[in-house]
Amino acid sequence: MSDTNPTPPARRDALIAAGATAAGIAFVNNAIAEDRVPGAGVADRASSIRITALKTYWVGSVVYMKIETNHGISGWGDLKGVDPRVSRVLAQSVFELIDGENPTRIEYLWQKVYRAHRDIRGGAFLVHTLAAFDMALWDITGKLWNTPVYRDRKSTRLN
Repeated sequence: MSDTNPTPPARRDALIAAGATAAGIAFVNNAIAEDRVPGAGVADRASSIRITALKTYWVGSVVYMKIETNHGISGWGDLKGVDPRVSRVLAQSVFELIDGENPTRIEYLWQKVYRAHRDIRGGAFLVHTLAAFDMALWDITGKLWNTPVYRDRKSTRLN
């Protein structure tokens, strides 16, 4: 048997982390200008709640994310199905686009992130990351209105 030694895992991990960091930086740097984002012209004057922090927790193959607001309400989402080393960094990069925004404007924030970079749009990493943000934002909205999210979503479908 020949004794071949593949690339050391430490190097591979470093390259994956560097690639994820570079993708995240490119994602944020190439974000579409605020005037080209649908809904950007509509000012949010009715609410003072704002997104203030993102915390990510890597547990096994899942990254859990917690979005916090200035009103003390937080929402949880989970990132599954993609490499946690990359998804964690991408979530932190996407957060820079929605930091300081109203978390109840879910559709606006989803479009803002989705349209922010045309080269990443539609990829598995971005779609899974958006799903996690979507979960967390709906969690915040449900807690803010003191209503279960399934009831909010159900009422919009029935009307």
